[in-house]
Amino acid sequence: MSSAKKRKVDHECRVFNDNWTRKYFFANFNDRAVCLICRDTVAVFKEFNLKRHFQSKHSDFFVT
Repeated sequence: MSSAKKRKVDHECRVFNDNWTRKYFFANFNDRAVCLICRDTVAVFKEFNLKRHFQSKHSDFFVT
């Protein structure tokens, strides 16, 4: 068996960026990124995840 450890995302110390509220309509609520449009959550604070959610689910509402 391999002795390689799996990477844990919660140990990467990701921090919510306040600019994401204006860019992608997300807010930090109880250490989760919550979409202000549909109230869906994204577990990991990564700009790629927020941008992908915004573009795939809300592209018809706003143009970025």
